[in-house]
Amino acid sequence: MEQSGPVDDLRWWAAETTRRAKALREMIERLAPWLSPENRNLLNQISDEVPRALSELTLASLWAASADIDAQLVNYLENPAADPVLSETARALRQQLSASLPGADELVRKLTEVVDEADRLVQAMDFRFLYDRSRKLLSIGCDAGRESVVAGCYDLLASEARSAIFAAIAKGDIPQETWFHLGRAQVLWRGQGVLLSWSGTMFEYLMPALWFKHYPRTLLEQSARVAVQCQKDWAKEKGMPWGISEAAYNVQDAAGHYQYRAFGVPALAINPNPEEDVVVSPYASFLALAFDPRQAVRNLQRMTELGWLGEFGFYDSIDFAPPRVEPGQRFKVVPCCMAHHQGMSLLAACNLLTDGAIQKLFHSEPAICATELLLHERLLPVNNPINHAKNRTAR
Repeated sequence: MEQSGPVDDLRWWAAETTRRAKALREMIERLAPWLSPENRNLLNQISDEVPRALSELTLASLWAASADIDAQLVNYLENPAADPVLSETARALRQQLSASLPGADELVRKLTEVVDEADRLVQAMDFRFLYDRSRKLLSIGCDAGRESVVAGCYDLLASEARSAIFAAIAKGDIPQETWFHLGRAQVLWRGQGVLLSWSGTMFEYLMPALWFKHYPRTLLEQSARVAVQCQKDWAKEKGMPWGISEAAYNVQDAAGHYQYRAFGVPALAINPNPEEDVVVSPYASFLALAFDPRQAVRNLQRMTELGWLGEFGFYDSIDFAPPRVEPGQRFKVVPCCMAHHQGMSLLAACNLLTDGAIQKLFHSEPAICATELLLHERLLPVNNPINHAKNRTAR
């Protein structure tokens, strides 16, 4: 992946800004033509109650808004004192309103198809065959070649797998008691309890927060917040940006593909990596936006200053492990991008900028509302914190 120069970047941003501005204007003219700049003077004349911005509209309210505006335009045109120039604009706008409604109908039809297809896919996901009735947990997967379920199970609450377990419970595929069979062993960090994870990655603690709400003074909220603090403290001691998670690292296979595995902070891990086996992943800082936005943004700014931002976004990872770094260098940028990490980064940024829009959409589903009480698990005193260095047991 080659890095473009400043002039190329400027050209791209200029062209992309122009393209998006044009697309926005076309959308306005197609669905809400009264918001076009040429109709501003007319709007000021006919009413102070007309929606003045796209942020005041929803697709569901479009028809009512269009009908209200059309009625006001009729009243204006029937007024003998109406300005002749604005009257001509009013007649043109009425025609635009009439033409916009079929376009809105078509958009609703397409969105409904997307919703129906998404719902079909969700309902088709059957978790029951992965359920281990003796352990009351979900298997980590299925061996398609052998047509058998893998014996190992996800057994930790501090895991990205809790998203699948929660969804399976909400769908009614597995019993609710599965949630309470997930391990809740904790360690103390700065006097606060934090759930142990398998690898100590940001992904395990924070990925579910892309759509799960985290409620104050609950086990999951505190664990996520303390895990972020632990990662910051640990990286500060080493003098590097924070955000250790599963990612690509500086080893390639015969085809030139960078290899991928979990990296985490040893203090949080049941199965920790060696202290020097460190890989920083920028997407982990995006995930932390939900819990420490100010420091996460500063961390990303520091990464940018270090040259970790490429043409297609932040590079997937930066490898600090001495055996994988060239002599005399402290780190090696792994010059690849992964779609799922970029996607998580975009969702995290969206949640930050829209006050948790993705989370609100997820929790608006009736099945989720009926299950979300599981996320309210309260904190308990950490009477016997695990000494992770002496408990490196496999799943």
